[in-house]
Amino acid sequence: MKTKKIHFTLAFILAFQLFFTGVMLNGVKQVYAATGPVNPNETTEAKDLLAYLYALQGKGMLTGQHEYIEAPDVYAETLKTLTGKYPAVHGYEIGGITGQSDTVLADQRQKVVNSAINWSKNGGIVTMMYHASFPGACQCWNQVQRTATQAEFDKIVTPGTIEYNLLISDMDKVAVFLKQMKDANVPILWRPYHEMNGGWFWWGQKNNYAKLWNIMYDRYVNYFHLDNLLWVWNPNAPNSTASDYASTYPGSNKVDILAADIYNNDYKQSHHDGLIALGGGKPIAIGENGELPSMATATTTQNKWVWQMTWGKMLNENNTNLTVQNFFNHPYAFTRDEVKIPPIVLTGPPIAPVNLVLRKTAVASSTSFGDTASKTVDGDAVTRWQSGYSDKEWIYVDLGKNYNITSVAVQYLNHRARNYDVQVSTDAINWTTIKTVVNGLGTLDEFKNLQSQGRYVKLNMTLRSSPTYVYNVQEIKVYGTE
Repeated sequence: MKTKKIHFTLAFILAFQLFFTGVMLNGVKQVYAATGPVNPNETTEAKDLLAYLYALQGKGMLTGQHEYIEAPDVYAETLKTLTGKYPAVHGYEIGGITGQSDTVLADQRQKVVNSAINWSKNGGIVTMMYHASFPGACQCWNQVQRTATQAEFDKIVTPGTIEYNLLISDMDKVAVFLKQMKDANVPILWRPYHEMNGGWFWWGQKNNYAKLWNIMYDRYVNYFHLDNLLWVWNPNAPNSTASDYASTYPGSNKVDILAADIYNNDYKQSHHDGLIALGGGKPIAIGENGELPSMATATTTQNKWVWQMTWGKMLNENNTNLTVQNFFNHPYAFTRDEVKIPPIVLTGPPIAPVNLVLRKTAVASSTSFGDTASKTVDGDAVTRWQSGYSDKEWIYVDLGKNYNITSVAVQYLNHRARNYDVQVSTDAINWTTIKTVVNGLGTLDEFKNLQSQGRYVKLNMTLRSSPTYVYNVQEIKVYGTE
C-alpha cells in the first residue's frame, strides 16, 4: 500500500504542475492559475492553498475531521491512534454554543487559534466554522437554532438598526482571533453561516440570505483585511427539509469554494453534480459528513470532492474502526503527512489592477432622487449618484487606510462636472489638490501616473455642464499600492 501511495503522490505532483502554465524564475515556479481567489488581496499562503485544491480535483481527496470548541484536538489524536496518521484538514469551531461567559469563550477561542496555528505549521490545512448565536443573544445552542422571522432577519441585515449593530459587534469579536491567524500566515477555509438552505438556524431559508454573507465578506475583507480567508459557501445537501442549492447562493464573486453537508449516507450524484454546475468549476467539498463517503464512488462518478470532514463524535458513532482505517489508507485519501503544496507564486496573464474603493464608503454633499453616494463604489456601471441642484457639490470615497495613489477614474452618465478638483486627504478634513479639470468634456476622466498619498479621494465640483441638471457620477475608481 505504501508504494502505491508514493506513486500516486508523484503522479499528483505532476498533474498539479500540468494544471498551470508557467516558467521557472529564481527557483520558484511562476504559474498562471485557472481561477484566483475572489479577494484579490489574498495572502500568498491562501492563494497557494486554493491553487492546490483546484489541482486536486479528480486526483485525490483530503481527509478531514471536525472538533468542538471546548476541546479542539480530541478527534485528531483519536485518528492518529487508530490509523497512525493525522487528517489533512482540521475542522475548528469558533462560535460559542454552550452558554459560555465572554471570558470563557475568549479563552476557548484562543486555544482554538493556538491549535490551528500549530496544525498549519505542521503541514496541515485549517477549516473553520461559525455557529453564530442570534445577534446580541447568549452564546447558546438554542440561540443558534432560534426561529427568526423574515422581518427579524431583515432588521439584522439593514445597516443602522440595533439588530445590525449587534451583528457587527459579534462579527468583530470573532475577527480579532482570525486576525491572529493571518499574522501567523495561516490560510483558513472559512465557512460561516452554513446550511443556510435549511430552516434550523436563524439565518436559514431567508430570501435575502446573501445580504448576511455580503455584510460579513465586506467587514472581514475590506475593514479587517482578513486576506487569509478562503470563502467556503456551505449549504446542506438538498432534501425534504433543505431547499435547492441555487436559492441561497451569494454569487461567484464572493465564493472561492462550494461545499455540501451530507448525512445519513445521502451521497446522491445530484449533490455532487449540482455544486459543480453552480460553481462553474470552482473546487467542491463535503463540508460535513456523518458516514465516510465510499471510495468506490469518490474515485469515479464523484471524484471532484477535494476534501471531506467527519463531524466530531460521529467518527466513532457512525463509522466502524475498520471503515476509518480503510478510508485513511486508501491511495486516493490524503492525510496530513501527504499534503505537499508546491512553493508557487500565483501570477497570471496580467492581473487587472484592484479598484481600492470598490464597495467601500462614499460620502457626498447632497443627494437627489434617492441615488446615494454609495452607488459610485458599488461596481455597477448602471447605478449613479445624483447631487443637489448647485454647482458647488462634492463627493469623497474612503479607501480604508492610506495608499500610494497612482490613478483615479471618474465615469459620468451624461451631466458631468465641467470644472472640478481631484483631492486627497489622510483625515477627510485637510485636502490637497492633485488634479484640476477645467472645461471637462466626455463621460470618462482618467488621471494616471499620479504620485500622492492618502486615505480619502474627493471630487470637489465647482461648475456643472448644464445649470438645469444635477451631477451624475456612475463610478469612481482609485488605484494604487500600499
